[in-house]
Amino acid sequence: MPELSAEQVDQVQAKLHQVGLEFRPLEDEFLDHLCCAIEQNMGAGMTFAEAEKSAFAAFGEDEMKKLESETISIINKNSNSMKNMLVSLAAGLLLVLVTFISLKAEPPYLSPVPGDFKISSGFGWRVHPIFKEKKMHKGIDIPAPLGTDIVATSAGVVEEAGFSEKGYGYYVLIRHDDHYQSLYGQMTSDLQVEAGQKVKAGELIGYVGSSGRSTAPHLHYEVILDGEHVDPQEYMGM
Repeated sequence: MPELSAEQVDQVQAKLHQVGLEFRPLEDEFLDHLCCAIEQNMGAGMTFAEAEKSAFAAFGEDEMKKLESETISIINKNSNSMKNMLVSLAAGLLLVLVTFISLKAEPPYLSPVPGDFKISSGFGWRVHPIFKEKKMHKGIDIPAPLGTDIVATSAGVVEEAGFSEKGYGYYVLIRHDDHYQSLYGQMTSDLQVEAGQKVKAGELIGYVGSSGRSTAPHLHYEVILDGEHVDPQEYMGM
């Protein structure tokens, strides 16, 4: 694994200073883990600039400030005699949290329907099966028996889960990182997740249904990159 030069570490530290953290022990922890994440990214073939950008995006400035605020709040609520002990405890907790945050985010790479399956309608322009006119199909359709498991295609946080009047029926939208989202539509009403919930790659989120604008049981699956829909088949099985 490549190691950062002293100049590169200084550059990372300067960028970290711009976040505006005031709790020095926490800033030192972030610097250490940022540098490790950058080295891992460079080992995967990224340039230093790309690796640094990816690492900072994975941590998130708002998340760093939130962790700092919560840590200071915990310490200030307790007596001076306990502060040293709490600082050590907080540092330990932050180490765990920072390690979790710095894990490299993966694009939605799994198949949303485990096992063998076929795609009945691909990504792109098509004649809509209900409206009988040419429309952009922003995802893919995977026919499967009613009640077939649907899983999260990568780790992330559920942004939305419920019923859509826009044709998706019962659906789930997951945010994977600053760039990727995945959407699962035409599900049954028995959703297994709710908004704000963290999910792991491969975790059950619901079941194949035929809700919304649907003619038969299937999963409508989308991948969204920086707000633009992309072909999910380019990511499945990575």
